[in-house]
This record gives sequence, structure tokens and C-alpha cells, in this order.
Amino acid sequence: MIDRLKWRIRNVLNGRPTSSQLAYIENLGGDADAVKSFQEASDTIEWLRRQGRSGFHGRTDAHGQPPAEFLHRMRYERDLQEMLGIARGIIMDGVVTDSEAVSLQKWFGQHPDIVGRWPGNQIARRLDRILEDGVIDDEERQELAEIMLGLSGQTIGVEAKQAPSSLPFDSPLPSVEIPGRLFVFSGRFAYGPRAACRDTVDDLGGSWKNNITLKTDYLVIGTFASRDWKHGSFGRKIERAVEYRDRTGLAIIPEDHWAEAVP
Repeated sequence: MIDRLKWRIRNVLNGRPTSSQLAYIENLGGDADAVKSFQEASDTIEWLRRQGRSGFHGRTDAHGQPPAEFLHRMRYERDLQEMLGIARGIIMDGVVTDSEAVSLQKWFGQHPDIVGRWPGNQIARRLDRILEDGVIDDEERQELAEIMLGLSGQTIGVEAKQAPSSLPFDSPLPSVEIPGRLFVFSGRFAYGPRAACRDTVDDLGGSWKNNITLKTDYLVIGTFASRDWKHGSFGRKIERAVEYRDRTGLAIIPEDHWAEAVP
């Protein structure tokens, strides 16, 4: 099995065509180790196909393999898309059942790459808190539904800061200081309900308001912001922040950048 994987990769290296990946998966026969090896080989092949676009430009390690950071990114991107698909399936009927929540928690436990990065780390943390006592009350069920709705409407890149790209974030992003600063939060947040973000600011010596004023230091936009942000009250808040930015130095930042300043 491993010899066939090496042969497959070598053929790609030599520029010769190989058999269909789907047909090859069927030949694995349910062998877990073989499936894992195939996934690793597929990542290698994907790297070869992306040469010149990925920034690695054909560089390999001492064993002729793609850089470890590229393979890690590939696994993360694959798991991230799977997480978004699971969220869409869960919220399809508008309700998050107990079994769906438990299954999602188990999924996170099997995907450490997701749990180790934004926004998966925050979603997994919230899920663990909700399931800690073994009972999901109505408020927690609504919170789960909002998380799934937020995920199901997103196409999130490797960094949450990348999406949605049309939002007018500061560039470069400024340093974030919480004590003594005034925050406004807008959108849906991976960190938790908007009230949880406000409570965190209070606990760290900052303050918050519902609306943009001349005294606002930061507008924080939730990870689950809509690409159609210009419509509705959400968009008006952002547009006002853009107007004030040049006058007052107000900063417009994504949620994950704000969260980096939270201990």
C-alpha cells in the first residue's frame, strides 16, 4: 500500500498522469492506516499542483516532502470546510438537538488542528461550557443555533481576518488596548454572545456602548459578519465608524484581532 502511494507521488513528480483519486480510495478497503496515508499523499499531490501559487515554489524538506507548515495548513483548511458543512447540516431544520451537539463536541475532539485556531477554539470552548452539566436549556440551545447559523453562512479562510474581505478593517491592524478604552461590538461573534464580549471588556477595565460616538476607540466586527454588511443597522454602524476614523482615530478591527488582547 505504501509502495503504491510512493509510486503515485513519484509519477506526479515526473509529470506522468495517475489513476483517479476516487478509484484509489475505493481500493483502500476501509483500512484506517491506509486512509491516513492516502490523505497525506493527497496533501503532497495538492502541494505539487499549487507550486508557484502557494509561496513555497517547490521547496521540500530533507525527505523530499512538502514543508510541514503547508501540510498543516492543508489539514486545517480541509477540517475547516468540514466543520462548516456540519454546521449547515445541523441547522438545516432550525434546531440543534442534544445528540447533534454531543456529536459536534466529539468531532472537535478528533480535530485538534481546528480546536487550536480561530474560530474553532472559541466554538469548541462554548460547546464544552454548554454541555458541561449534561443539560441544554432553552437559552443554551438558542446560543448553539446562533453559532450554527453564523457558521453556515460563512466562507472562512485560514485566518478569520480574511473574511469577509469587503469589510473596511484598518490596515495594518492596530495594537489593541482594553483598559480605559471604549468599544462598540457589531455582528455575531465566535467568542460568545455580544453580552459576553461586553462583560469581558468590563472585567478588563474597558467600557462599551451600543452605538458609535466621537469617543469610541474600537469598533469590533464579529467573525460571522455578513458580506451584505452595507444593508440594515449593522451597515450603518460600520459606515459611521468609517466616517469617524479619519477624524478621531477610531479603529475598525475583526473579532479575532480583539480576542488576541484578551488574556
